[in-house]
Amino acid sequence: MARTPHHDTHTRHTPGTAHARQRIAAQRAAQQRAQARRRLLAPVAAAAAVLAIVAAFVTVKLTTGAATTASESPAPQSIVSQVTNVPPAVLGQVRGGGTATPLHTVKKPGPALSIAGSRPSLIT
Repeated sequence: MARTPHHDTHTRHTPGTAHARQRIAAQRAAQQRAQARRRLLAPVAAAAAVLAIVAAFVTVKLTTGAATTASESPAPQSIVSQVTNVPPAVLGQVRGGGTATPLHTVKKPGPALSIAGSRPSLIT
């Protein structure tokens, strides 16, 4: 079958459609850039959070003073006498003057504590 010349039936691209294609391509490129930013955001945010926590720990450590050690010294004589010389009236008001648990004397000490037959041990 021979071809006959005929008019082009396909639509021609007008300047408006070329502009629309460029606009669509620009929108797709912008979406791809936004997606790439979102992919980077999670690891960067996690690293920033870790750095903020470390910085907080360092700041707390640097701003708190050195721990003061407890020192021992004899109590003043006035306090010692107040503690050791309790008036009988005060003793009478406390639980009737008795002890909460009576003390029992040990009549015969038992064998030394040991672990699996080894030398004596201290159990704490």
